[in-house]
Amino acid sequence: MLAALDAIALAVEAGKAVIPVLLPSATSKPTLPAFLSNRTWVEFKTSFDESGIQKLIWGITGQKQK
Repeated sequence: MLAALDAIALAVEAGKAVIPVLLPSATSKPTLPAFLSNRTWVEFKTSFDESGIQKLIWGITGQKQK
């Protein structure tokens, strides 16, 4: 897990988009490290709904879908 967090930290430092995603199987929101705490979450509470998918597309492409 630490190696993954190190890789994510490097991506954030390099200005890459990092989007925390909470999947339907998650039992609770995890406590994020400080470098991720100011990121916008995409949360799929019960399923992969259209709203969450649109937010994820927006986060990846930078373009809000209509």
